[in-house]
Amino acid sequence: MKTTPELSIVIPAYNEALRLPDTLKKIADYIGKQSWQTEVLVVEDGSQDETPQIVAQLIADYPLPLRLLTLSDNQGKGAAVRRGILAVKGDFLLLTDADNATPIEELGRLWPHRQTAEIIVGSRYLMASRIKRKQPWPRRILSRIGNLLIRAATGLKLSDTQNGFKLFERQAAHDIFKRATIDRWGFDIEILTIASVHGYRILEVPVSWYDAAGSKLRAGRDAWITLRELNRIRRNRQKGLYA
Repeated sequence: MKTTPELSIVIPAYNEALRLPDTLKKIADYIGKQSWQTEVLVVEDGSQDETPQIVAQLIADYPLPLRLLTLSDNQGKGAAVRRGILAVKGDFLLLTDADNATPIEELGRLWPHRQTAEIIVGSRYLMASRIKRKQPWPRRILSRIGNLLIRAATGLKLSDTQNGFKLFERQAAHDIFKRATIDRWGFDIEILTIASVHGYRILEVPVSWYDAAGSKLRAGRDAWITLRELNRIRRNRQKGLYA
């Protein structure tokens, strides 16, 4: 009998007391209709609200294998994701956001490709992608400019590195995340760059997405942080630090 789950879902969470319960309910409903064995790990990144207490209560209430990993202080989304990915045991690992901006049902678009590539990226910007509620125009402009800069700095030929909905093969994910160093918003770019350096196959699949209310992103500040991290990734790659 198989003792490890086929799928592990990792959800980083910082001050998500309001949005996380609905997301976990939707995940529980979706998983309940599937045949594969699943675990869910919420990585609580030093929240200042009731996120850890709410997750602890949900563990008792929801009919799914739900665990909570609590970081002692706010270390950044990249750090939370890295800790979570390295803590789960599923054959395949789904990274998704606490706001369910890409609905969990979109896993059905990624799952059939799990034997084709080690990393499957849910993209908002392919022809068949669907944006149900758009970002405010300043964030849309920053996102498109950011994609151009990411391509120029890393050589990645992807339409969307930043959407937080990605499926990984476990061994590849552990190999990649053990090499990762970025703790905040630029971590997506870094892990995809590391994957590219090591020859892992990356496939983009169109998904539905909506701009969820209550985003933790602050366009100006976080764009500046990500630019600095992008420059760091570029230098690390040039120095061979990801080899």
